Amino acid sequence: MENAIAACMKKQGFTYTPVAPEDPAASWTTYGADYALTKKYRQKYGSGIYAGIVYPDDAGASGSAADRQDSDRTPNADYVDTLTPEQKAAYSEALGAFPDPKAGEKNWTGCQGEADKEVYGSASAQERSIEAANRDQANAQAFNGDPELVALVQSYASCLRKEGISATTTQPTGVGETVRFQALRSAPASGKGHPDEVFIEINGERKHLWRAVDRDGMVPDILVRSRRDTAAAERFLRTLLTKTGRVPRVIVTDKLRSHRAAHREAMPFVEHRSHKGLNNRAENSHRPTRQRERAMKGFRGVGAAQRFLAAFSGVSPHFRPRRHLMTGTRHRAGVTVRFAVREQVTGVTSRPAAA
Repeated sequence: MENAIAACMKKQGFTYTPVAPEDPAASWTTYGADYALTKKYRQKYGSGIYAGIVYPDDAGASGSAADRQDSDRTPNADYVDTLTPEQKAAYSEALGAFPDPKAGEKNWTGCQGEADKEVYGSASAQERSIEAANRDQANAQAFNGDPELVALVQSYASCLRKEGISATTTQPTGVGETVRFQALRSAPASGKGHPDEVFIEINGERKHLWRAVDRDGMVPDILVRSRRDTAAAERFLRTLLTKTGRVPRVIVTDKLRSHRAAHREAMPFVEHRSHKGLNNRAENSHRPTRQRERAMKGFRGVGAAQRFLAAFSGVSPHFRPRRHLMTGTRHRAGVTVRFAVREQVTGVTSRPAAA
């Protein structure tokens, strides 16, 4: 797929370095596929659940800011940095990957669309997803029918029960999630969560900003990713659970299929409501980001966008009291108090009049 994109971009007069897929071995340290690597990893980072918080600047810690920044630095970023604004726009258009409104999900524009057709043929994304799901189901049935694996899992479940952990399944494909689900279930519920994603442009490349909004309109976390597939959605949900330590009672999303697939993998025990109109809280939260994006004339890098938006999402609500829920007098008094707090924290004495 990536080689086909590179060949197409070369015809368009651009240089494109194929992006290597993520190495499955990268997750072996945290998921236990390699015992020696897992032992070495956990000697420093523990189980890995909170490693990203304890070691935010360590790219080796799963979920850390450095890890997220490195994962989204594509080999084409340096090349795109050398282009003029006009060339960046042409590069983005040539690369494409935007849905064709006339063809729905079956076709994509630009070189990514041509590469998709060359590699996968005329099958739609939905058809490929169904085919992959059928393969996964067949593999799962084979694993769950293996007598040796079943015996090992039953022994593992018995050991868990002695430690006070109830194993909800003894299937080889499901028992590995037992401990994680038990921990998440025991965490305090936090009402509704509204995860969503939106396009942003960074140095001529189209990126995806994943954002979560709680019932009070606050933004617990954001994540800038190169893709908006199931893997990106699942990683965002897992990062959100790790960072907040709370499990939402309900998550509300739009109709993007990645949300549904990620929900099944990351938090299947949480109620999921998929409806475009119900997710307006998340859609509205993108407005301040768009305003800052225009004021800053775009973002210059994935890491810079991640750092700024993470800080901005936490600070912005402080200066944006919910005006529609209060009188004018209360709103002015509230703004005055909030700027007074800002003065105490930053040491800045000037502030706009609350008239």
